Amino acid sequence: MSYSIVIIGGGVSGLTCANYLQKNGLSCTILEASDGLGGRVRSDVIDGFTLDRGFQILNTSYPEAQQLLNYEQLNLKSFRSGAVIRYQNDFTTLADPFKEPSSLLSSLFSPVGTFLDKLRVLRLVMHLNDMDDDEIFKHVDSNTLQFLKDFGWSDRLIDQFFTPFFGGVFLENDLQTSSNFFEFVFKHFYQGEVALPQSGMQAIPNQLASSLPSNSIRLNAKVAKLNDKKVTLSTGEVFY
Repeated sequence: MSYSIVIIGGGVSGLTCANYLQKNGLSCTILEASDGLGGRVRSDVIDGFTLDRGFQILNTSYPEAQQLLNYEQLNLKSFRSGAVIRYQNDFTTLADPFKEPSSLLSSLFSPVGTFLDKLRVLRLVMHLNDMDDDEIFKHVDSNTLQFLKDFGWSDRLIDQFFTPFFGGVFLENDLQTSSNFFEFVFKHFYQGEVALPQSGMQAIPNQLASSLPSNSIRLNAKVAKLNDKKVTLSTGEVFY
């Protein structure tokens, strides 16, 4: 079969790519090895309960999400802004004082991290708040862990908050992710809301797919080989 463009993988990145191609008048086909779209962003319905696979949230402030998704149709349900942290066999809350001003004192004097740690959080929020994303990515780059140490946060706050939280976001616990990307994510967590679609995260890839022609998506199409501008499936079918 002859196609102008073949996208391997029907995760959010592949679906996003297909949407941009379509908006620019280019046809494509998506080859997805599994039985459903979304990649890591998938949901299963078990005994009437919708269960998202893994750590899944939508940050409503991300520019690409705002451009591609219809939030009203997703019927988003937002969480409070902050984190509940286990500390010495108990739980303590670090709330966002910009969205919940009444939490300012309790967050500042929380046993997680030092008083100066909390002030440094506020300092970074103020620093990034009015900064364009392009400007953030022009900063001298290092890794996230080094950035946190250079900014002056204590090892206690890094270990108790930043490592578990951003380790989940970045899918790596050593915090070696670009410090510029950390600043970008940090900024948008404070500017946006953290939410889930009412019907689960699967609603996001489903919405992206709904904008594409139904015949442009092939499920259970595992790619076995790429060569000579040809894509060969495990079944022997060839796309070029």
